Amino acid sequence: MTMSVPVAIVATLIAAFMFALWYQFLNHLKQFPLPGFVFWLYISAYITVWVAVLFLGRRDLPNGIMAELEGKYGLALLCVFGGICMTSGLIISLIHMKANGMVANQAIAGSIGSILGLIVTFVVGGLAPGIPLSGVLIASAVIILASIVIQQSSIYKYRERGIDLTSRDIDRDKSMPDSIMKQNLMLVLSNVLSIGYSIAFMLGTRSVNHPNGFPPLLVVLLLCTGSLLAAVTYALISLGRSGQLKVLFKPEFKFPIALGLIAGFCHYGGTILQIYALPPLSAPVSSLLIRTSSVWTFFWGILYGEYKGASKKVIQWLAAGIALYLIGTVYLTYIINPA
Repeated sequence: MTMSVPVAIVATLIAAFMFALWYQFLNHLKQFPLPGFVFWLYISAYITVWVAVLFLGRRDLPNGIMAELEGKYGLALLCVFGGICMTSGLIISLIHMKANGMVANQAIAGSIGSILGLIVTFVVGGLAPGIPLSGVLIASAVIILASIVIQQSSIYKYRERGIDLTSRDIDRDKSMPDSIMKQNLMLVLSNVLSIGYSIAFMLGTRSVNHPNGFPPLLVVLLLCTGSLLAAVTYALISLGRSGQLKVLFKPEFKFPIALGLIAGFCHYGGTILQIYALPPLSAPVSSLLIRTSSVWTFFWGILYGEYKGASKKVIQWLAAGIALYLIGTVYLTYIINPA
């Protein structure tokens, strides 16, 4: 399935919304453990991908999976490893998000992830012909600035509440967020692991810059296989150590289990959209458009009261950051599709 540039832009923006949507499910888990949520999330994701293969495989994998894999087993293993890395990084991010909130997570992850992701996508993915390098760099700078501005709003918000995010003593009080240093270290590790995913899907997906890659649908299947391995291993070890394996199937937890199943559809359903849209957009543009998921995450965070009672100064910084995100995204979509 070949997408035009406008369709690819819309598909990537929908994927960004889907990624942000399921994050807010963390607010509704109650007593259901995070490893259990992750377990059902990736069970659902794997089923979602196989359903896509069954419906789209005849058209997009006409020669069959084994024929596509033949002679490229090393690349296939790279894609599986990329899925393992991505899910490992995501688990770290979810642990942090559950403890510190969506806004604090995305404020830090957005700036770190944008910089690391930009470097990797340019080096490994490259721009598609006809997309201006100078314009993409300008859009990148605006989006990175947006992340920094929103992070500053989060810092001001906690200061107003009498919380010094730079203090080591904060870690002794579990009712307060982690220190900004600890947050940054966790999210740097999360983003470094996610680079493995970025490299895998860029090298693995067949495009103008990587003609020997796999069809997008097969790349998603390989990535999801790695993700499932990482998620199930994490869930079973964590729940086994705490003696909570039985919660995976307890009827009283049917609501958080259902949320996990929906989250899996959003997570890898969005990944399918993103990877199908990758060839016409190129990796750097796709990566920047996916960053708009942060804007949705901020809106969810605001809806759940993370900025309740904040001063006018904090709201102004937050609004400025969101505005910069939108400006960078609109400018990016214009330069790659000026018509």
